[in-house]
Amino acid sequence: LEFRRVLFRSAVTIDELAAEASLPRITETVIRDRLSPREAEVVQLIVRGFSNLEIASRLGITEATVKAHLTHIFQKLALRGRGQLAARYYQSSSPPDRAGAMPD
Repeated sequence: LEFRRVLFRSAVTIDELAAEASLPRITETVIRDRLSPREAEVVQLIVRGFSNLEIASRLGITEATVKAHLTHIFQKLALRGRGQLAARYYQSSSPPDRAGAMPD
């Protein structure tokens, strides 16, 4: 359900995702090696289906800062948007619960 919510928000089609199935997966190792700790936190919340505003509230930052983190994440991982991020993340793991392990 959360995966569909992320896809809906990003307007990525299933056909586009299928075409990208051969792209490298985004694993915890990739996240740890390529992203800052804060960017990794943002990824975890994005793949759980949180909005930018919800992420900003949880992390105590502005929505503009969340958007800046997302820009850096997309650049570092060569992604076009949240749907692609979620699709490539879920290729390598099972979808997390929205409540997840992140503390409030």
